[in-house]
Amino acid sequence: MSALIMPIAPYQQQAWAITVEERLDDPAMEMRARTIGRELRCLVCQNQSIDDSDAELAVDLRKLVRQRLVAGDTDAEVIAFIRERYGDFVLFKPPVSSSTWLLWGAPIIALGLGLIIILMARRKPSPETIISSATSSATSSAPTTTKVSESESVDVSVSVGAKPTARFTPIMLIMGAGVIALVLGIYAILGRPDLPDQPLAARQTDIAKERSDLKQMRAASIDALQKAQEATEANPDDIANWLNLADKASVLNDYETELFALGMALEIAPNSTPLMAIQAEAMVRAAEGQVTLPVRERLASILERDPTQPRALFLTGLAAYQDGRKDLALDVWQQLLDALPEDAPALPMLKAQIAAIKAEM
Repeated sequence: MSALIMPIAPYQQQAWAITVEERLDDPAMEMRARTIGRELRCLVCQNQSIDDSDAELAVDLRKLVRQRLVAGDTDAEVIAFIRERYGDFVLFKPPVSSSTWLLWGAPIIALGLGLIIILMARRKPSPETIISSATSSATSSAPTTTKVSESESVDVSVSVGAKPTARFTPIMLIMGAGVIALVLGIYAILGRPDLPDQPLAARQTDIAKERSDLKQMRAASIDALQKAQEATEANPDDIANWLNLADKASVLNDYETELFALGMALEIAPNSTPLMAIQAEAMVRAAEGQVTLPVRERLASILERDPTQPRALFLTGLAAYQDGRKDLALDVWQQLLDALPEDAPALPMLKAQIAAIKAEM
């Protein structure tokens, strides 16, 4: 029955790395945390956001983001706080400034220089060089006299009027390719020019370990899901088995299996309003955070049976918020706030969300 009192989950497509324990009870605030998380880089991973990484530091950063949001910080204040602590490297899009101009400009300048050198490898000789070469050739083939014959003059004229022939210079091609390779090598070794203390090459061992750990965790989650499915097949009348299956499917974002398991649980306990609300919540998450019409109809049915059902009240307020009816969302969430006990875990987040809506109005 513990699954019936699980925290309210976030209502959008979930990154696999984020665990159930990390998620905020407030879905709107959780969505803000996810938006911020996609802008922050994992400091020990290769081009992964903190939401996509299972590194310990990424987990700590996700928790820090949520702590600052609960404390009342705006999105910009959260990013500024983390940037001040970890530097521009933590941002996927570092600002263009005196300390980062080399990061933005150096690749373009260096690659452009490399291409120019490569194009110059096909050097075209100047007309003076052609005339000099042709004259020397004609003079060397003529008899040793003080006067050049008419036929030789014609040959020289023809040579002078000929189209210049491009001459390939291999060393220039090598130099151009070398410049490009040098740029790529510097970025591979240093990561970025203004943060030499964050070398990518030196993090290869950590990156490999994180990837291995991620694979192991996912394999463990898949194994747990398979065992949960086997348990439902062995004892399909046990509601706990179906709730466990729904929970394991939720971890893997397998919404189809999760909704199926919750539907089977409702067949066993058709009058359970908490279970109905959990199913409504799963439907919202499967719809990437949108409270759809079928969900709204289900919420109305739940609140008709139990007007104080916390999860249904919250989702109803979320629906009003998505419709732009902030006043109605505020009324519903205030009703929920009054109904919750003083020691409810969701109370601080709910108060923060109500305060945020009042600030928007």
